[in-house]
Amino acid sequence: MKRFSQSLLILGCLAWGGAAVYWRAATQAAQKERSQQVRVGRIALRLAQPGEWAGTTFIPRRAGLHVMVLESVDPIGPMTEALFQGAVEVEIADPHGRLAFQKRVDRASIQHGVPSGVEFSALGDVDVPVADGGAWALRVRVAEGDPQFARAASSIYLQTPPQFDVGWFLFNRFFGVVALAVLGVLLVVIGGIMGVVTGRRPRAAR
Repeated sequence: MKRFSQSLLILGCLAWGGAAVYWRAATQAAQKERSQQVRVGRIALRLAQPGEWAGTTFIPRRAGLHVMVLESVDPIGPMTEALFQGAVEVEIADPHGRLAFQKRVDRASIQHGVPSGVEFSALGDVDVPVADGGAWALRVRVAEGDPQFARAASSIYLQTPPQFDVGWFLFNRFFGVVALAVLGVLLVVIGGIMGVVTGRRPRAAR
């Protein structure tokens, strides 16, 4: 009985150790995924007035559909439901110089609000067949300005596609950690009780 009690205590400690190792592996995987879900090819814009073409290059870290995002920021902007009334032209070329994406974004194609904080709008998807295959080129031009965005700082960038949602991944792994921790507690408690009971039993007379 004493050996069985000791075995339960050891198994309980192993369950706790397994919970710690399991959670550490989960957080490392989540951290690695966060580092891959980066924004590439960011170009700053002023949507209030038309301007010349601005360009940049970027090297994708991951293949797949990259979402092009228009972001506008004004931390103390007015509370309003006004929408962007101008137009923006966007072009993306692959490493061979071929157009992979071309679009004119205006009031008819998006509903990008005047920001009171941060406003995001998806402009479309860009298929990147191979990661690290060379530098891609992004060009952007404000074709028609909208004075409503005079206070806002805007930018266009590509969001790297995720392999999994980090929040849900950690949420699901947390239940596994809790299960292992609870199992460890039960094993230690049962083993401890059995050890106490065994120690209190009177020894047989010789």
